[in-house]
Amino acid sequence: MIRKINGIEYELTRKNVKNINLRISGGSVKVSARRGISAEFIDSFVASKKTFIERSLSREADRIPLFPPDVSTDEAAQYFTLITERIYPLFSRYGFPFPQIKARLMKSQWGNCRRAAGIITYNKYLYSLPASLAEFVAAHELAHMVVSAHSPAFYSVLDEIMPDHRTRRK
Repeated sequence: MIRKINGIEYELTRKNVKNINLRISGGSVKVSARRGISAEFIDSFVASKKTFIERSLSREADRIPLFPPDVSTDEAAQYFTLITERIYPLFSRYGFPFPQIKARLMKSQWGNCRRAAGIITYNKYLYSLPASLAEFVAAHELAHMVVSAHSPAFYSVLDEIMPDHRTRRK
C-alpha cells in the first residue's frame, strides 16, 4: 500500500515483524510493520524520520550508478595487481610480502584483506571507477596487512601512507 505524509511517499507492507522497519533503496522508501499498528502511528513515525529520509535519498541520488564491468576476472586481477604495485612501496617499512591479488563481484565491499593468508580481493565493480578510488582501496587493504581492525592505529597508518584518503573515500 502506497502512503504519503509530509511530502514523503512510502510503501507500507504489513509483516510479522517486531519493530517498524524503514528502508531506503533505489530512490524509494519502504516501511514494514505488523498488522496491529495503526496507519496513523506509522505515518507519524515516517514523518519523524523526514530529515533522515531526505538526506538518505539525496545521498543515494549523488551516487555513481554501477554496472558490472565487461572484463574477465583475470583481467581485473591484473589491473588491481598494477594498482597495488604502485601503492605497495609506501608500505615497505612494515616488511610484509606482496599479497596475492584476486578480483570478484561483491555486494557490500570494495575490497577484502585476508591478512593471515596474504590475500587481497577487490570488487570487480571498482574496475570501472576512477583509478584514484582503486588506489584508495589498495592503500586501505594494505593498511590491514599492518593493523587488522579499524582502530586508531589503522587510521594512523593510512594517514601516513595516503593523507588524502578521507577525500578519496567521499
